[in-house]
Amino acid sequence: MRLSFMVISALFIALLWQMSGANAPLVQKGIILRELPPMDVSSEKSEAHFRLNTIRKSMKMNPLIINDKLALAAQAHANYLVENQNHSHYQTSGKKYFTGVKPKDRTIYANYESTMVSENLSTRSHSAKRSIEGLFSAIYHRFGFLNPSIDEIGVGVAQNKEETQQSAFVYVMGNSNLVDLCQKKSFNGFGKYIYNVCKKDEHRVDTGSYARANNIHKQYNPKIITYPFSNEKDVPTVFYEESPDPLPDYAVSGFPISVEFNDYFFDDVELDSFTLYNSNGSEITNVRLMDSQNDPNQRLSDKQFVLFPLERLNYNSRYRVEVEYSAKGQSTKLSWHFDTTVLHEKLHTITKNEETLSLTSKTSHILYFKPLHHKDILTNVQFPADLDVTFLDNNTLRVSINKNTNDFDILSNNKIVHVKVD
Repeated sequence: MRLSFMVISALFIALLWQMSGANAPLVQKGIILRELPPMDVSSEKSEAHFRLNTIRKSMKMNPLIINDKLALAAQAHANYLVENQNHSHYQTSGKKYFTGVKPKDRTIYANYESTMVSENLSTRSHSAKRSIEGLFSAIYHRFGFLNPSIDEIGVGVAQNKEETQQSAFVYVMGNSNLVDLCQKKSFNGFGKYIYNVCKKDEHRVDTGSYARANNIHKQYNPKIITYPFSNEKDVPTVFYEESPDPLPDYAVSGFPISVEFNDYFFDDVELDSFTLYNSNGSEITNVRLMDSQNDPNQRLSDKQFVLFPLERLNYNSRYRVEVEYSAKGQSTKLSWHFDTTVLHEKLHTITKNEETLSLTSKTSHILYFKPLHHKDILTNVQFPADLDVTFLDNNTLRVSINKNTNDFDILSNNKIVHVKVD
């Protein structure tokens, strides 16, 4: 019998972060299965804001309040990205929905007073959940979302109604105290001052007032910001490529663990150890520790540290993190747990390039293609067109078997799985 096959190629889910005045594009590989139904854009916008604040509140950080002007700038850029099938922080004059080349240009266009803004965005995410999860898996974006100095945000969401894969989530963040400074008279006294902080370039802000405004929220946020946070559930197991890439020699690795020491409380800090343990209590030794000194893209500050497990974490597992640091001549140890994604369907782990599986009908199964090397992800996936398949990530798919499903094969590059349906 001749079968028709659906062929899926790896596409790009763009995950981008930018501070005003810096260019930090990040791209994560993803797989899109088939044309998706239209999103409820208004609902997804609220959900994205809710999910971000849920994370910050769980970490005892201040929530981010919606600012209407930041929201206008974010929505304008989301519209631009979808209309022009773009995934950049930069806009080109003359194109539809153009409102400014850089994020700060677009917030100025929306009459936001301060130019000190940051922007995260993801395209082809298809839901607030996927967008937020993806941005938190990308380490530079994560630090942007967990910045202790910000207190307001605008969220924009857009989707092409005909080509529903074309979607964009845009997040623009700022500090309301800097806005207040920019609404006051320009500084004209004696002493040090800075400019280019406000919508009007010539507006001067004395350095003391700027420092106080920039630091006011930091004092009410945790001294140490860790992610995944203590006792967090449903933490993803995997981290994929980015551009610029913190792991340029890896296409797939484990979900990164991060620690940031709030610089309001720490002048100098030395990280003595950063250790991850699996559910059996064994130390995971195949890791890479990254800080400001060895970050290949020089994005991390001297208060930010990241531990990259170089192999994927396990599903349905608890991990323990231990961090030892020294500050002001005193050594301190931190320890916390987190739990990875729980799969409720039966998990089948595929560890060879060719395998045969027996799957029961009228149920769903998870097929996890465990990476055989550090660049092993699924691409050009082929399967019968009438088979119900959902990608959980670039190595994991959910297959739903109905009572009429016959035996079939799933192919991906040099991999093949022969499925026998019971």
